[in-house]
Amino acid sequence: MNVMNLRIIGALRGDTFVTVDGARVENGNCTIQTEKTQVRVAVCRYIDAGGPLWFIVQLFFFIISIFGIFDARGRGKYLVADCQMDIYLKQSCDLTIKINPPKKNAKVAEFTGDIWLAEWSNKYVADESAKKKYFALNLTKLFLALAALATLIICLVVLL
Repeated sequence: MNVMNLRIIGALRGDTFVTVDGARVENGNCTIQTEKTQVRVAVCRYIDAGGPLWFIVQLFFFIISIFGIFDARGRGKYLVADCQMDIYLKQSCDLTIKINPPKKNAKVAEFTGDIWLAEWSNKYVADESAKKKYFALNLTKLFLALAALATLIICLVVLL
């Protein structure tokens, strides 16, 4: 039986997760036991651009955050992780995965430990359909902010 001690560091949030042979790893430190000598480790990141009410929900949060002033979400909303590695196991081995924040064409993760690995892919790539949706959303947010500003100016002029 082969044992792999897995440690995950970095941007492991709700939208980024790690799978080992298709099974999702739930916490940052775990031990994986398997009879196999090779496992497929993948770092996945899904994006929220889609769904029937996605656009309306995004506009709602834009207004609640006072037109984006208090919006805590970062950049790279349309980037998906393309990261797959084959890890060759020994009797007992340690693997540390450091997940990097999303940045176009940057490495998704860095793998360190006493393992031998074969890297299939390891970079953030843009999802073109999500990029178009975010562009339309940003245009709508701009028009909404300009309309709110114009309404505020008109109200101030009428009251004074």
